[in-house]
Amino acid sequence: LLMRTPGTPTSLSGARRALAERGEYLATVAPCGLCHTPVDPLVGFRTSKTLAGGMEARWKVYGSQVSTNLTPHEDGIASTADATVLRAMRSGIGKDGRRMHWQAMSWDILSNWTEEDQRAIIAYLRALPPVRGRVPTPRGPRPGDPPAAAFIFGDRAIR
Repeated sequence: LLMRTPGTPTSLSGARRALAERGEYLATVAPCGLCHTPVDPLVGFRTSKTLAGGMEARWKVYGSQVSTNLTPHEDGIASTADATVLRAMRSGIGKDGRRMHWQAMSWDILSNWTEEDQRAIIAYLRALPPVRGRVPTPRGPRPGDPPAAAFIFGDRAIR
């Protein structure tokens, strides 16, 4: 729990609020924000952009992938169907159809969560304030990529 996720908006009530609060708890303990939040090497996590993506994972076998913007902004998941988000959580297939490496997306763990927990995460993400930040398309391996997974601190999103 090094970094807390944004709180559930107070505008939600009843069952929607309860589901989103469950999602907030899960996103905090998972911890989604560690990979889906840009980092400034000198300052640390950019908490104003929590869950807005931007951290890069790079390795020789898979190339480079930048963590997705999970906020309900057009740069993020605003127009992504719940089924597509669930597919990423359950089987590691991104919205572009590419398989995500398990070190870049912990779908191998999330696939074991209950459907209610998976849907709670989505309810929470959809309730967040939108944050701008389009991430670059994943790329294949290049010479000079590290032999093992390397997480590159910084903000690779276009803001």
